[in-house]
Amino acid sequence: MCCDSNICYFLNKASVKCFMADKKIKIVIRKLGRERALGQAFESDNLIEIDPRQSEKEFLSTVIHETLHILFPNLSEKMIIKNEKSMCDVIWKLGYRRNDKH
Repeated sequence: MCCDSNICYFLNKASVKCFMADKKIKIVIRKLGRERALGQAFESDNLIEIDPRQSEKEFLSTVIHETLHILFPNLSEKMIIKNEKSMCDVIWKLGYRRNDKH
């Protein structure tokens, strides 16, 4: 387990659980070819699924996008995309890179 301020991650094979504020979000990394999606969020289950077959920056962007859907379910898709891009650019410029690929 590792923690950064309000976020804790539990790594377990292709599954990551993170606690954001009081909302526990489970992230499953699996191929989503049949779903024809890079990621998907299931708000009622606090579950995010991410396809690993993306570039590092696309993967980061998808994780942010789907997390925003869980945390702010009333935001429009347009606002989700706008915030996703801003957050991804900032985090990428700070040097984020995946150090383990699933």
